[in-house]
Amino acid sequence: METFLLISNIGLWIFVAVQLVVIFMLTKLITQFLNRFRTDGSQVGKLTLKAGMKAPLFREEDQHGTMVKLAEHQGEHSLLLFTKQGCSICQELITHLPHVQQAHPNLRLLVISGESEEEAQKQVPAGVHHLRSRFVMSNYHIEKVPAAVLINPEGQILANETLSNANQLLNIIKVHFRQAS
Repeated sequence: METFLLISNIGLWIFVAVQLVVIFMLTKLITQFLNRFRTDGSQVGKLTLKAGMKAPLFREEDQHGTMVKLAEHQGEHSLLLFTKQGCSICQELITHLPHVQQAHPNLRLLVISGESEEEAQKQVPAGVHHLRSRFVMSNYHIEKVPAAVLINPEGQILANETLSNANQLLNIIKVHFRQAS
């Protein structure tokens, strides 16, 4: 009888410990979910990064295995282009990147996708980093692609827009580089 009580007592404590772990993990997930929303008086809206805000830092490997850090931009503006496989507008934007590189040699270009895209990786021109990171897309609150985020050398966001064509991307760059000079 004593052995049965000891075993049931140990089993009960193990059950309580497992319950505490489950409650902790659930609380963490709920907190992450709620942090994606912000309250503004009586309105609730999706959290987005706006011009003037500090850009979230990241460190990810590119298509060549080189570690790319946002903090290491050495006085350059950075353009983050968020894409997705199967997106025809995204592919059109990627084909315009060599022209952007030529017109703005001091602009660091990063193509970021949430999943592994072997085909897109082949289309990314030389000198452009291709990062596959859902973490970066999540930190920048990217919900629709293609999207572009332009960041100045101090790490502040200059523009954060969902794109509908390549001209829109070129206009964003033109406007902000005109203001910078």
